[in-house]
Amino acid sequence: MRSPSVWAAYAGLPSGVPNPCGWYRVLLPLAALREHGWDARAGIGHADPPPESETAGTFVLQSGDQPGAAVILAERGKFQRTVYETDDDVFSIPPAIAAAYAAYTRPETRQAVIANMRACHVVTVTTEPLAESVRASTGHPDVRVVPNCIPDAVLGLPRRRQPGRTVIGWTGSGARDADFGVARDAVRDVLETVPGTEMHFMGTDYRYLLPARLPARHTHPLAVSISWRDWFGGFDFDIALAPLADIPFNRSRSALKALEAMALGIPVLASDAGPYRGIVTDGVTGYLCRPGDWGKRLRELALDAGAREEMGANARRAAREHVISAGWRRWARAYVA
Repeated sequence: MRSPSVWAAYAGLPSGVPNPCGWYRVLLPLAALREHGWDARAGIGHADPPPESETAGTFVLQSGDQPGAAVILAERGKFQRTVYETDDDVFSIPPAIAAAYAAYTRPETRQAVIANMRACHVVTVTTEPLAESVRASTGHPDVRVVPNCIPDAVLGLPRRRQPGRTVIGWTGSGARDADFGVARDAVRDVLETVPGTEMHFMGTDYRYLLPARLPARHTHPLAVSISWRDWFGGFDFDIALAPLADIPFNRSRSALKALEAMALGIPVLASDAGPYRGIVTDGVTGYLCRPGDWGKRLRELALDAGAREEMGANARRAAREHVISAGWRRWARAYVA
């Protein structure tokens, strides 16, 4: 009996390496499928993938916005199962994310995305709110939620520490000023008044959002290709932040920012919003914060090492439910039936 097979065209950087969504949404699940006997291969995104992709039972296109790709996908659909993968709500991108907003508000790009999704048998997404947006925008009859997972090995990584300091951390991609703005006043107050605290930005450098006199540093720009071990190895946080601005685009976001920290035993302060409810347990693995809560909760954790350790241990245990070994079967089901 022939092993199930899949070929995926993933989202990558101009250098040819996967960007974070390409890694989490394609390469990580495909690696898990290979461990379970699948013939699972991938290449950088193509509107017209190479001939070798035609031999797979399932073809996956991640975030395909190329005009004309729908014709190719429809042809492939005659002999392959076709899947369109997306982890962002391209139908509600805010103007602040300027490049993406300019691209996806163009009628020709928007219509290409809709046509490409409709041409596929299945659309896979990260969350139910995102699934609802895709259904409403495209009318697609088979949109499936396949949540993000983290590598099992992260649970075994040691906590990185900065002796004598309490590190507040945030991982952010570009144009997320409004998200950090939700917690900025609280961070500024704690950095100014609690000795030994500092801010660590990973990903995009957001130090400009804080007064220059305050202790803050930046590492691991997302535009640079680093291994997942190097990425997780950079987390020296004692407290992880996961603030979200209350805008439609964020309602479809996943809880990956919190899960990455939780897997390393780091308590999370997250916005009391849909993406984090059910992932961060208030008072157990961190806190779910409403607008007036950030200052109080951040100060509590900054001053209480014992609470941080207890919540961090709880967070790491909770993260076990979200590793790829527990979630790969949802990818398998989406790809075969």
